[in-house]
Amino acid sequence: FGSSFCGRQTNGRLQRPLGIMAEKPTVGYIGMGIMGSAMAGRLIDAGYAVTVWNRSKEKCEPLEKKGAKVADSAQDLVETCDVVFSCTSDPASARAVVF
Repeated sequence: FGSSFCGRQTNGRLQRPLGIMAEKPTVGYIGMGIMGSAMAGRLIDAGYAVTVWNRSKEKCEPLEKKGAKVADSAQDLVETCDVVFSCTSDPASARAVVF
């Protein structure tokens, strides 16, 4: 991914195309099961500001200790993050979180 992918050089400075964030986006992760907690943990390790939420709040505790914020609700998480991932166990749990 050279500079031609991320933007173009003008007067020795890289100019980003519109819509490209200069900083890492804030990331929200819903669902702290085996997969969700592992993926959220990797995002924290990579330096992202991560907010997590789970229907069982105690599942968020290990990620909170790593530096994640814990949202009070899925709606709060969605409203405060640039990017949101959801990793729920089945369609019923996805509907319970989304609707």
